[in-house]
Amino acid sequence: AATYPGGTADVALAAQWAVNHAQELGIDPKRLFLFGHSAGAAHAAACAYGAPGSELAPPVAGLIVVSGRVRADNRPDNPNARKVEAYYGTDASQYETASALHWAKASMPTFIAIAEFENPLLDIYCLELAHKLATQLGRAPRIVQRPGHNHTSIIAHLNTADDVLGSAIRAFITHPR
Repeated sequence: AATYPGGTADVALAAQWAVNHAQELGIDPKRLFLFGHSAGAAHAAACAYGAPGSELAPPVAGLIVVSGRVRADNRPDNPNARKVEAYYGTDASQYETASALHWAKASMPTFIAIAEFENPLLDIYCLELAHKLATQLGRAPRIVQRPGHNHTSIIAHLNTADDVLGSAIRAFITHPR
């Protein structure tokens, strides 16, 4: 039932909770990364980039976007258009500034992963994010495309013998740029 920017606010509150409980969790609050897949990546990115709803978020060390819906749209070729409308509303003129992509900034180290057989448009939007960051940075951000994977398997194969994506994420966390 949550609507825009409720998902971003939820991520901000979760991140703040982690910082507030860092000692009992045994984590370094200055090394907090936001990680999201699909719509969750849109909320994590919006939070990391400072979009509306992120006001209560603590500073984070980086962002990991996997198959992210970082652009809101209700295009006819978007099979999730009704879900986008349920969250962002039906006024498409508001989608640009509501999209995490709009807020993207190179000052936030960002890792982007997409699948070879991605849900329609998500690979394009993730590549658009990579392009925006690359233009700001003067170099490409870290980006991985997983051959043979789809929107679900790209995330489901984490913590399995297929450690390509997992090792790339760990490398990014170790040395974000």
